Amino acid sequence: MNYSQRIDKHFPKYFSYRTLRCVFDPKGSEWWHCDLEKKIEILKNVLTIKPLEYWIAEYAKYYKILKKEYVLVDIPQALFILYKYAMEWNEEDLAHTIKEFLQHTDMQIVSGFEREYREQQIVAVMGEAFQKHQDAYNERLARVEAYLLSLEKEKAKK
Repeated sequence: MNYSQRIDKHFPKYFSYRTLRCVFDPKGSEWWHCDLEKKIEILKNVLTIKPLEYWIAEYAKYYKILKKEYVLVDIPQALFILYKYAMEWNEEDLAHTIKEFLQHTDMQIVSGFEREYREQQIVAVMGEAFQKHQDAYNERLARVEAYLLSLEKEKAKK
């Protein structure tokens, strides 16, 4: 039984959200079609069935099979967002679970444009294609930083 079927079995009302992109992919359209309260509700409920490690691993396996590894790159960002809201809404158990997962896997979100991952562990979970996407992200980041620097230099000249 794959993870979507497990959600269907236990929570058929989540059929529209069964891929969990609404929870784990802040850049996907599914994320924007689901409010934060619903995301927190879904995550809390699926955690009653299996731990967060299971859901992340199954989600990663599913999107690797579909050759859509780019979907996996922003899982830490999604978890960080959900952690912040869980803290604000006094969902201590959920916040603790997310924090433990982020610490255990050494996935970190750093403020500003930078993201930092301990690549050995995240590649082990998400596969070699993750490295390709991370390299592309780093290249885009360098271009953005160069552009911002050029804007600052232009402004200083005026």
